Amino acid sequence: MAPRPATPSTRPDLMALRSTGPMATLSTSSFRTFQTSGLTNVENRARFALEIVDAIVAGVGQSKAAIRLSPWNAYQDMRMDNVEAQFGYLVEQLKQKYPDLAFIHAITPAAPFSKGPENIENEDFIYKLWAPRPVITTGGYDRASAHKVTERTAQIVGFGRLFLANPDLPFRLLRDIPLNEPEFATFFRPRLRRVTRLTHSLKSF
Repeated sequence: MAPRPATPSTRPDLMALRSTGPMATLSTSSFRTFQTSGLTNVENRARFALEIVDAIVAGVGQSKAAIRLSPWNAYQDMRMDNVEAQFGYLVEQLKQKYPDLAFIHAITPAAPFSKGPENIENEDFIYKLWAPRPVITTGGYDRASAHKVTERTAQIVGFGRLFLANPDLPFRLLRDIPLNEPEFATFFRPRLRRVTRLTHSLKSF
């Protein structure tokens, strides 16, 4: 079947597809590409995301539902000019409707393909809006920066790329052992060259 643009008439089908199963997802690009009676204001751009959350919560309940947001991501032209207004509105709506969501997972401006705000103090605006509810923050962290964030805000810090190069990452972080650098060229290949350097870690156990 050839791909076709999403339109208001296809929204119910997309909602059913996205909201089924334990790993229901929503792409940030929906804010920009989905035609929901015009994308001229933040309310319309947030409608699809909120309807998806409605469907997921109806299926599994608030405490088992969560959402991941990448407000600063510029990949494939996803970045918008009014990031804080758009995502701030979405988070406020979620807070009003579903204050018991399991968590919000927010990607930082340090993640690949991302561009942060001019005012660095606005980087964690999602946390400020959602706190004291759980927030997982991911993107570009090392041991030092993760400690700094958790001590300052009590956010949960997640790691992704570093796990690919360091399968023993929790142990290395605990013992402050040097980390292997990720090999980006191997990330999306069908046959990866898997080299696990565990010698240093095991000797330190």
